[in-house]
Amino acid sequence: MNCHWTISLATGYRIKLFFSDMALEDRNSLTDACDYDSVAVYDGSSDSDPLLGRWCGGELSPPLLSRANKLLIVLSTDRDSANKGFSVTYTGGECQHKIPPYNPSVGPVDESRALVEYLCLDVFKGVISLEMRNTESLSDSVHR
Repeated sequence: MNCHWTISLATGYRIKLFFSDMALEDRNSLTDACDYDSVAVYDGSSDSDPLLGRWCGGELSPPLLSRANKLLIVLSTDRDSANKGFSVTYTGGECQHKIPPYNPSVGPVDESRALVEYLCLDVFKGVISLEMRNTESLSDSVHR
């Protein structure tokens, strides 16, 4: 069973996603993969967009930043056992990259090779929570 949540903001905005709680079925002990229950995050609105990561068990992702204005969160479950679920919060805002300042002793910055930082002004905030009450029911809530 797959459940999908799409976070979509206005064009020009980016999304920063924070996992605050994760309690899903653990990794498969034979394959060390998230074969049973997992949460995946895609950088866009489709599972054909770039995968930012997949987590299971009690793993918490580091904060994720979208490249554009959409993120897709997909819960995959085999519905074999019920665990607490997961909770994520997100902020959204306009972001612009900051190029490192010019340093005369180093010379001009090669922007294609520079570590690019992003300055984001948070405008939107939201929470997505999923509680897996038993193997037959899922309850989700979305707050903005």
